[in-house]
Amino acid sequence: MPSYEAARLNELSSLSVMDTEPEQRFDRLTALVGDIFDVPIALVSLVDDERQWFKSIRGLSTKQTPRDVSFCAHAIAKRSSLVVPDTSKDARFIDNPLVQGPPFVRFYAGAVLRGPHGYPVGTLCLLDRRPREFSAVDEARLEAFAAFVEHELHVSYLQRREHARAQQAMLYDRVTKLPAASLIYDRLDQALIAADAADELVAVVYVDMKGFRGVNETLGREAGDIVLRELGQRLKIYFAATDATVTVGRWQDDRFVVVIPSYTCVRRLSDWLSGMAARLEQPLSLPDQIYHPKIRVGVSLAPEHGDTASVLLDKAALVAREPSNAHDSLVFYSNAAGRRIARSLQVESRLRTALDRDQLAVVFQPKLDMLTGIAVGAEALLRWKDPMLGAVSPGEFVRLAERCGLVGELGEWVLAEVCRCLDAWARLGDPIMPISVNVSGEELKSQGLADRISARLQHGIKASWLELEVTESALMHDIEAAAKEMHRIRDLGVRWSLDDFGTGFSSLNYLRMLPLDVVKLDRSFVNGACKSTRDRTLLRSILSMVEQLKFSAIAEGVETREEHDMLLENQCRFAQGFFYARPMSATAFRTYLRSQRANMEKSYPTAIDAYGSLATPAHMNRGFRPPASAPRSRVE
Repeated sequence: MPSYEAARLNELSSLSVMDTEPEQRFDRLTALVGDIFDVPIALVSLVDDERQWFKSIRGLSTKQTPRDVSFCAHAIAKRSSLVVPDTSKDARFIDNPLVQGPPFVRFYAGAVLRGPHGYPVGTLCLLDRRPREFSAVDEARLEAFAAFVEHELHVSYLQRREHARAQQAMLYDRVTKLPAASLIYDRLDQALIAADAADELVAVVYVDMKGFRGVNETLGREAGDIVLRELGQRLKIYFAATDATVTVGRWQDDRFVVVIPSYTCVRRLSDWLSGMAARLEQPLSLPDQIYHPKIRVGVSLAPEHGDTASVLLDKAALVAREPSNAHDSLVFYSNAAGRRIARSLQVESRLRTALDRDQLAVVFQPKLDMLTGIAVGAEALLRWKDPMLGAVSPGEFVRLAERCGLVGELGEWVLAEVCRCLDAWARLGDPIMPISVNVSGEELKSQGLADRISARLQHGIKASWLELEVTESALMHDIEAAAKEMHRIRDLGVRWSLDDFGTGFSSLNYLRMLPLDVVKLDRSFVNGACKSTRDRTLLRSILSMVEQLKFSAIAEGVETREEHDMLLENQCRFAQGFFYARPMSATAFRTYLRSQRANMEKSYPTAIDAYGSLATPAHMNRGFRPPASAPRSRVE
């Protein structure tokens, strides 16, 4: 045996051709070669460790022979071919059973066939029952035909390899090397069949990364791949350490799925998965920074929540992505969760038609100067009353709109409705004050908001009539792109307000980067400052900082006299909340403004500007220090 025999056998095995059915492409070639060389027998012979097997046969009834009587076993040791003009005169073959008995071989010529990596795997050979001469030209022609056979073998090999790669790509994720969706699905099916037979339980764990899209958008796809690989490895190592039967795979995008067969105790499973979540949320290193993953885990159990892979995966995914569970990192599916999800799906479905069916409305909540009781602006708020569902809370449908991609369309509708109202009020000679419109992160990301605002300003709407509000959470995904779009809009003369200030993690950074005019203090600040000296000190510090940065501050969510008095005492002049006025329809707001104008004309005759609108020097008056006798009565 040659020293490379093991490698040669591996090469032969890689061709996956042994013991396969006959193929015309090879049979036509052996027939042609037999005719051209005028021999009764022509073979494509492949030499295994103990036999030679014929892929294609002309003129011979047997499909294989032992290797130790094979002429081809000698031929594959040659560089290119072996020719035996007369076997009866060759000491190597004179006693060979194939010479002394059927098929009574007297002549042999074999050209070596090599595999894709160059190892000899067999021959294209000619046999005759009489001696014959075989010239160098004949030998070269036989080797040329052997090259055709080699090509066909290699084509088959390459096709199988590409198919295997395609299968691998379909079954295993390219980035993490973990099982992909199709393989996860298959293994879950198998686990369910086995569990049903053994009366056991199966858990499906859906791991959803929060905010991962921002990693790709701000740090690049390479950084995103690092995160995915690291989290995939953490999952794999975590479960491999305790249960080798668990399947860990990447389902799609930023989501992983874990299939846990044969669990026995829900409480123990919950503890186990809580440990998994904690492990996944540990910081990981990226080029030039540390990333803190945030995940949500949804769990469904078989057979309690379903007995098919699709149902269990859907239910685990639904609770992982359910908005009402935003603060829980681990959520098990339940009937209550199912009802909430069904409600969400119903609301989402009906919301898609609400615009076309004229079911939406804009209401206005005034912002007041607490010192004078005069309104200095208002916030436009969206309301929806569905004929079947009734009044749907904005906290419910806005969150769903963000999730299903409708928030941009809703935002554009609100902006158009506000501009329509402003235009109508101006035509009627009613007082005009800045109306603030909420802007979503999706609208900022689209990079088309500035163009839409500019179009509105070209059709009679004044920039001073509009103010745009954006929350900290809307800026998190791509602060640089958001800042660019905000600067474009600020250059048009439209003011910006930062809503819910203090609820995020980068508030001070936003004050530095963004073209802001107004800071709206979150209700949590207002409420906390009434209850805690420490919170009151923090509020006072924020107000002082905002003043020094030449921003204006408005406290939102003011609901009690105690909060009103505390804000004035701590030098906050402007506020918004139920204590002053609830959101009101456009008609009611117009009446409210006319009443405000009458009061203002009586008390402040110089505060009406040339356009008939409420003047705004009081709006966002900076450096205010309330006198001891500042009025404290509620504005009705």
